[in-house]
Amino acid sequence: RALQHPGNVWALHGLHECLVRLGREGEARIVAQQLRLAAALADVPVEASCFCRLDTAPAPGGAGGCCATDR
Repeated sequence: RALQHPGNVWALHGLHECLVRLGREGEARIVAQQLRLAAALADVPVEASCFCRLDTAPAPGGAGGCCATDR
């Protein structure tokens, strides 16, 4: 399934965010290039890897999810 939608801006944003948070800067730079291209072609500005995610700042301690059902 990972190759089902290559160049997907939402997936690339999430991957880039994960790589940065893991400190994998070399891989993050490579993905950042792909992300810039995908973002340039996107029809909406992408600031998070999930459209329903309201907070784009890092969650303290990694708590909470973007699509929590207890809103």
